[in-house]
Amino acid sequence: MMGKLFSSLSCLLTPYKPHPYHVQWFLTGKCNYRCRTCQIWSQPQTRELTVEEVKRGIDILHAMGVVDLVFTGGNPLLRGDIAEILKYAHPKFPLVTIYDNGSLASKKLDILRHADRVCISLHSLNPALQNAIAGVPNAFREAMQSILLLKKKGLGVVVAVTVAGNNIHEVPALIEYFGEREIPVILALYSDLSSEDSLVKIGTPDPCSQFHDGESLRKFFQSLRELKRRYPVHLDFKTLEALEAFFSEGRRNWQCQALSSFFMVNELGWVSGCHVMPPVCRLGELPSLWGSEKFAELRENCKLCEKCLYLCYVAYSHIRRARNLAEYLWDYKRYMWERFLLTLSSEKG
Repeated sequence: MMGKLFSSLSCLLTPYKPHPYHVQWFLTGKCNYRCRTCQIWSQPQTRELTVEEVKRGIDILHAMGVVDLVFTGGNPLLRGDIAEILKYAHPKFPLVTIYDNGSLASKKLDILRHADRVCISLHSLNPALQNAIAGVPNAFREAMQSILLLKKKGLGVVVAVTVAGNNIHEVPALIEYFGEREIPVILALYSDLSSEDSLVKIGTPDPCSQFHDGESLRKFFQSLRELKRRYPVHLDFKTLEALEAFFSEGRRNWQCQALSSFFMVNELGWVSGCHVMPPVCRLGELPSLWGSEKFAELRENCKLCEKCLYLCYVAYSHIRRARNLAEYLWDYKRYMWERFLLTLSSEKG
């Protein structure tokens, strides 16, 4: 507990400017699912960083003042040393998150107690559709089992939903279903962006997942305003306003802050502003390059990029100083405070 408190304070005192708040680390390319919108499982396997190399990278991120560290993949729970990695990282950052497709979390409860959030991918309450999206026959059953078990055991489970053309109509019902059970939902938007020189090759074209009109997206994001007031949805209001402006007016009211407030690391320790961009340096080189003219130029190029609508990138592009971070975190906790106050008022009544 004291380690968490200290990390929360020390991360705000970083000498690195701009302050990197959010890092996604693709720990492995290995995956036991065959998701139709992702190609990472089909890529040739490469060497992964050893646990000692990962620990040195964690120390670098800690020294740089990273607040929110996300371990993803592939499926990071497939790494045999993931317990050691999580135990080492957990006290060093205010928020440590790990992703799973639902197949392994229920079997690794002791390991996952060293994560603040465990995001389980589930995109539909329709078993046939969830299984088709994941490309394996038991995806729905495994995800639901993991989600409900983690909730029962008091772990910080979050349902990770990718909104796409084939499920956008049912996402509100999914939010309600888990919201009634006090289980938060975090959202992503389907995208097929990827290129040969991308840091991580994820996106792949899928006709069933494509959005066919902006109107359905505009209406969906409008409906989220009311859902956010009733249920724990991890999509802050600034990002929601940005998306509403984009889909109703075609206007982007933000500039990408890749390599400023956020960046990505792949399984080999290469760094890029986002997973779509090519690598720019090794993680070990990052501290000496962060304040360089090279990185200043790269940041300006990132600001001009208008390729994607990845929600986490949009959200962290609005965070440029500690006050923005506090507003962002308050938005996530607002639901819990409002529910608490509502419960108090009903008890008094």
